[in-house]
Amino acid sequence: MHWVEYIGFVGVALVLVSFIITGEKRIRLVNIVGASVNLIYSILALTLLEAPVIAVIILNGALIPIHLFYLLRRTKNTKKNLEQTRI
Repeated sequence: MHWVEYIGFVGVALVLVSFIITGEKRIRLVNIVGASVNLIYSILALTLLEAPVIAVIILNGALIPIHLFYLLRRTKNTKKNLEQTRI
């Protein structure tokens, strides 16, 4: 097994862990890290192993900004709600 495959296993493990933990913020953070690791794995597998992983690159490349968008929106809404309760 090539060393690149181990990076893929780490990414898969992180995504799986995100299904076990609770709390939207933690889930999204772990999933962002997992998708980032899977994206790195996919790029390395494509370049070093010539593996057909374009679909994995597209999926994880799309997941990262989606999770960031919802995470930032949630943070913005939380701050807005805190400001409204102070008034």
